[in-house]
Amino acid sequence: MPFIFSYDWSLAAQLAIQLAKKLNLNYVIFKNNSKQVIQSLHQRMKDGPWEISNVIFGCKHLLKSLPVWNASAVTRLSNCLAHNLATWAHFSSIFGSLDFSLVPVEVLTNMYYWSPNSCIVLV
Repeated sequence: MPFIFSYDWSLAAQLAIQLAKKLNLNYVIFKNNSKQVIQSLHQRMKDGPWEISNVIFGCKHLLKSLPVWNASAVTRLSNCLAHNLATWAHFSSIFGSLDFSLVPVEVLTNMYYWSPNSCIVLV
């Protein structure tokens, strides 16, 4: 996996952990498309890739404040809903908390990828 994608996914993990801490969540399961990031969260620091080591170090420090957590890698194909919501929010310029009543029904599916101009059906 190219460096830039691993770095982006590690930053996404860090933001998710920060949000969980801010919301005072006690039981959290993190899902991420990058198997490399997930493995790095579970390994000792010296075993992870150096390109994302600073971000992973920050993640591990934040994770100490969460009582119970787990992290697992998911394929993009099995994570259409999250991908669709993120894409829709990006194109709608929506940030922060989301009012789900604003989200079009066609975005809230796990059967195809949504985009502003088309959709890709998963077979």
